[in-house]
Amino acid sequence: MEQFYLLLEKFKKGQAGAADIAQLETLMQQGADESMKAAMLKAYLQSIADKQQVLPPDKTAAMLDRLHAAIETEAVAPVRKRPLRTILLPLSVAASVLVMVGAVYLKYQLNTANRKAATAPMASHHISNNGSDIKSLALADGSIIHLAPNSTLTWKDSTVEMQRRLILQGKADFMVHADTKRPFTVEAAGITVTALGTTFTVNTTLEENKVAVKLSEGKVRIHTTDNNEDVYLLPGEEYAINTITRSFDIKKSGSLGKAPASTTPEVNNVVLSFNNEPLDQAIHTLGAHFKTKICFQQEDVSALYFTGKVLKKDSLKSILAAICAMNQLELRATGDSIIISK
Repeated sequence: MEQFYLLLEKFKKGQAGAADIAQLETLMQQGADESMKAAMLKAYLQSIADKQQVLPPDKTAAMLDRLHAAIETEAVAPVRKRPLRTILLPLSVAASVLVMVGAVYLKYQLNTANRKAATAPMASHHISNNGSDIKSLALADGSIIHLAPNSTLTWKDSTVEMQRRLILQGKADFMVHADTKRPFTVEAAGITVTALGTTFTVNTTLEENKVAVKLSEGKVRIHTTDNNEDVYLLPGEEYAINTITRSFDIKKSGSLGKAPASTTPEVNNVVLSFNNEPLDQAIHTLGAHFKTKICFQQEDVSALYFTGKVLKKDSLKSILAAICAMNQLELRATGDSIIISK
């Protein structure tokens, strides 16, 4: 602290150089606590208003006493009448000191504010509908979402990336506010639906591991994680995909608009059925049925649920792959066991 005040006194006397300015800025960044910085700013502003020196009189007197004690007493020079220029010089130097110290302080404050803004975490939103009625949401961009019961929606404020991206578990209707610079994207069970301005429905609660996308107006693009060719829907069309076999079809007005990628009929022989089952219990049931050890951390699957049927022809790996895709989990096989993780 003493070094800091000595530097200020040096500025006041007009003896400070470039190295002193750098040292003062370093002290401001490293050694100044909040109370000292607040006092400095107050003194700086008050000095500008009153045209006074930066240091309080008691601080100035104390430092001058220590400086005088370190040198030998010298003869007092005869008092001479000073010219007007000599009188005005200290005032101009003091004003320069005030401006310089104020600039250093304000620069430090601005740098600190910029660093805090740059490291501010991106806001995250997690909305669940645990009731029996549809929950309506209004996004900041003007889009409206109707979230069905037993459904969850997650998204982050991504103003830096200039895009609107949401993750859905369950069913929701989306009425998207048009914005050509910010595409609206919904991820659900391994498929991605992108729209610029439209009304559509995404449903992951269908039986037999299916996801459906129904377009009411506008235009959407559907992309799947297996890198198949993107599908574009027109108003009135409904896209349905089996998340295990990856076969899909597009229907319009009750007619088939596109041949399914795979027309192999499913064996209607259900061996297991889950209806909004907690995911940890569903995994334990699957492990016991297929006589396979499935490892996971409880916190990775908490608050997650599974609805679907397991057919006789289904393999454990394909079922778990679909479950993991629906819930953004990772699947890894090691020896005779399977590991599920985030």
